[in-house]
Amino acid sequence: MLSTLLVSSVVLLYLPYIFYFFGLSLYGDALTGILNTRLFAVQGQIFYKYVDFFQKEPLIYFSHIRLFDAWYPFKDILPVLMKHSYGGGNLNSHFWSTEGVASLGIVGIILSSVLVFGVFLIFNSFTASKDKRVIAFLLSSQCIVFCNVPLSVFLLTGGFLLTGFIAYLSKSFSLGTDPRPRQHQVRSKSTPNLMRLRLRKAPHLLG
Repeated sequence: MLSTLLVSSVVLLYLPYIFYFFGLSLYGDALTGILNTRLFAVQGQIFYKYVDFFQKEPLIYFSHIRLFDAWYPFKDILPVLMKHSYGGGNLNSHFWSTEGVASLGIVGIILSSVLVFGVFLIFNSFTASKDKRVIAFLLSSQCIVFCNVPLSVFLLTGGFLLTGFIAYLSKSFSLGTDPRPRQHQVRSKSTPNLMRLRLRKAPHLLG
């Protein structure tokens, strides 16, 4: 699971340069702005702003999640709050910023990473017997979501839990499976039994 996300992120990172190599600079520029800038560079800047803001302001202790919003200390939600403090648009960010720094301070980076590792570990156990190509396809669109929203949003609104649930319930979840080898294996196991039955019915064949 972790390797799938890592490979998908690396492919997204270098995809624009493939277009540059073939002279398709227009597509390369578009992908650089959409993927590399939005997915990697912008999130680095936003993460720094979250760190700077919550070194001076009270922590939210996961109250950005609707279930715990009774003790949320600010009037505006986090993206709007960061927008008013640093300018620009709404500054959505990933789990290091929200479940990490905003909720628990700098130590929250480590704790939120452990939490995410546990989520991915459970997901991986549910999909261990499934075709990895299908899993990679289902998660490919969620890489950008994972890098731009809180973990709670990624799990629910982003569809990560739904993907895991569908994969867990699926009985046949693979690409390119050929049933013929299995049939051949069954036929080869049944052949000796048929031969014994024929010899019992016709013992004169034994000489």
